[in-house]
Amino acid sequence: MSLFKTKPAPVVSSFEERITKSFARCFRTTDGKDVLAFLQKITKNRVLGSDASDAQLRTLEGQRALVSTIEHMIERGINGQ
Repeated sequence: MSLFKTKPAPVVSSFEERITKSFARCFRTTDGKDVLAFLQKITKNRVLGSDASDAQLRTLEGQRALVSTIEHMIERGINGQ
């Protein structure tokens, strides 16, 4: 017999809460918005040609993933998630 009848709520660490709020504060400023727009321009809005190497594609995808993580952290910090 299980001790838990329902699944326990996930525990959010105080560090996780602080860091998402830090992302939101940093990127809500004019400078932060400019930096994020630049990062999006050189990653998400960049298209490689058909002659791109595997290494170039992998590098760009890693950069895009990092920018997506930043965007996700900003959103979580704004929405308190």
